[in-house]
Amino acid sequence: MGKNYEIRRELKNWDDNVLFDVKFKENTTANLQRLDEFIKISLEHYIIIAANSEPLVYKIGRYFIEQGVKFKDMYFLDGAIVKSYLGDDASEWRKKERCDEFFKMFGPEMRGKFVLIPYMDFSISVSLAIYFATNLKSYGALGFLFYAEGDDNLSEVLNLNYNDPYLFEYPKKLYRKRKRQLIDDEY
Repeated sequence: MGKNYEIRRELKNWDDNVLFDVKFKENTTANLQRLDEFIKISLEHYIIIAANSEPLVYKIGRYFIEQGVKFKDMYFLDGAIVKSYLGDDASEWRKKERCDEFFKMFGPEMRGKFVLIPYMDFSISVSLAIYFATNLKSYGALGFLFYAEGDDNLSEVLNLNYNDPYLFEYPKKLYRKRKRQLIDDEY
């Protein structure tokens, strides 16, 4: 049994368990070599990939399977679950408490896996976004692949405010950090 058989078996697991069966078109303009780089980076570093759309989360996940990532190494999570912990008008400290509760419940299952959240639609503060993303890392996730929309969504907030060399937008960079001017001092 060769590698092709293993990949076919993993793709069958994917097809049997994923809601939307989408994949990159044969003539896609998306840079698939960049996805190969993401897989390599994830072998050594926790990586965050903010997809430009919900279908892209599924397409990237399937592509990872086609490249040899095992389905058992992916952990799908419904964005509505995350929203129930973080996406309301509660105070910041209360949301962080609930974030801790979230990770006590789901964190152990994420260890050693890519966490995929195909769709989120809630606003999040800078500190809570960073708290959430770093908790994923501390619980041992290999990577975090997601799509978020709306004002002050997770993708926007992280990309504009979180300096991490392993945070990527795919396939296009939608958010640009603003350059901050420092006041010149006498030194």
